[in-house]
Order: sequence, then structure tokens, then C-alpha cells
Amino acid sequence: MSAGKGVIHSEKPLMEQGHLHGFQLWINLPAANKMQPAAWKDIPLSELPWQTVPAGSDTAPASIKVISGSLQLDSQTYSGPLQTTAPTRVADLRISAGQSLTLNAARDENLLIFVYEGQADIAGQPVNSRQMARISDADDLQLITQEGAGMLILSGKPLNEPVAHHGPFVMNTAEEIQQAIADYQAGTLTD
Repeated sequence: MSAGKGVIHSEKPLMEQGHLHGFQLWINLPAANKMQPAAWKDIPLSELPWQTVPAGSDTAPASIKVISGSLQLDSQTYSGPLQTTAPTRVADLRISAGQSLTLNAARDENLLIFVYEGQADIAGQPVNSRQMARISDADDLQLITQEGAGMLILSGKPLNEPVAHHGPFVMNTAEEIQQAIADYQAGTLTD
């Protein structure tokens, strides 16, 4: 969903046996696109398949689900169905125990890797479950696991713009935030 010029929404995810596992990601739009019309795209599960990442002969393959953009692992490109206004890459990567992969990163992008399960060595540094690594200016990045790991990979070019936020409103200045709140209260933000 792209909130753009405003959209009122709520999420009601389904729980399975009293458990819920998921991520909600907010991607900042460039200033020029903040007031674009709101947009929504439903992506069926069939368009978000797990893709197999080949492994060495004595390890199980890894798997990746790319949601947005394209990523390269061991020089193989994996792509997802969603393209965003601000070009971003979003993927879920599961690496088997004892596997090593090379993530071909882009030097001009910021890269975040959130390990949500297990432990991984990322560029030689251990990253445990529920920890995040922030990497900039990387070309090739070694991802190594001893016991296996699940990780969320997020990358994109920095906007190099100021960020102001208040509740669900994200703009570039405090004045723009006040205007967005006033427009919301007047019922004109979502026109």
C-alpha cells in the first residue's frame, strides 16, 4: 500500500493457534511523491513463491522470497512482484545450517539485515536472533550460518531528505506535519 495523499486503514491479521509472525514495513516516499494518490496492490501468495538458492554439495539449499525489487545471491538474480515509488529491495532469506552465501550488495544503497531466527555471521560479524545489521558501502557481503537462520533483507538508496513524523504522518518538515494533521482533521487529506 502506498499511503500517498492519505488512506485510512487498519490491519487485522489472522492468528494461527494463537500465534502471529509477521513484519510491517514503512518505506518513506521522496518529498516529490508524498502527496501522490493512495494506491493498493493485493499480491496473492502464488506470486510470492519461495525460490531455491543452490548450495554446495554437502549442505541443504537456502530459500528466498523476494517481495520488492531484485537481489543477487552468489551472482544469481532473484526478483519479486512489487515495485515501489522509492526503489527498494525487500526479501525474506532462509539459510540452512553450515551454508555460506554471497549477497551482491549495491555500494550506493543502505542495507539492513534483520535476523529474526537463528544466528548468522554477516561480513565477519555475528548477528543473533532479533538483531539487525546496518551496512553501507558494501559490494559483496558474506552471509554464513552455523545452525541456520531466517533474515529479512532491506535495501534502498538514501533519500538524503529530512524526515519529520508524528503518529502515522511522515513528511519532511514539522510544518508539513502540522498541515497534514489539519488536512486530516478537516477531511481533505484523503480527497
